[in-house]
Amino acid sequence: PEIANALPVDVRAERLVPLLRSLYEDGSRWVRICACQALGPFLAALPSDAISPELLRLFTQLAAPANPARADAADSDIAYFCAFYLPGVAQAVGASRWPELAEAFRTLTTNMQWKVRRTLSCAMHELASILGSGLTESELVPTFDYFLKDLDEVKVGVVASIAPFLRALSPEARHKYLGAIVEMRAETDNWRFRHTLALQLADIGPLFPREAAVESLVPLALDLATDS
Repeated sequence: PEIANALPVDVRAERLVPLLRSLYEDGSRWVRICACQALGPFLAALPSDAISPELLRLFTQLAAPANPARADAADSDIAYFCAFYLPGVAQAVGASRWPELAEAFRTLTTNMQWKVRRTLSCAMHELASILGSGLTESELVPTFDYFLKDLDEVKVGVVASIAPFLRALSPEARHKYLGAIVEMRAETDNWRFRHTLALQLADIGPLFPREAAVESLVPLALDLATDS
């Protein structure tokens, strides 16, 4: 990836793509693992028209448990790297090619490793800004809701970025989260969640109608201001 970023775009596509393919199919297990880990940032450095469907599939296959590259490298955190670089790859190919990434995204959201899910949880607002409100509401909102009920180690990601995520939603879709924001205070004994929520109240308030903010968020702000 560092080499790709230092070279002109046409050289990246013409010279480095074949090189990466050969490393991805190398006879050495360790070379293949390194190629898998480098695939995400490499694609993120390419223009969309240089990322063929086949090349993109090499990346999305990293999320699948049956992927051969991951099967011989169960301890190499390949799924983690796939999750970590998913927003960058999505940015590179654009929202119009989200259908090519969607299945990998859904696979990663149910990964047994909580650190993989947390990585996606922390990136939900980035994906929302890339996809826009329509795709965010149909493709990301169900996962966002799922992560809000996940382990604290995963939940912290969506709580920490709830303001920018809500900003990507339409006013109608956003409104249903007003009650959920208030409930976060009552549902957790973790002071870090309350602190994270308090830090975002100034950004959350303007996202809702004045009457709703006064009715729900002002009492929440007062409650958090006297938190012990």
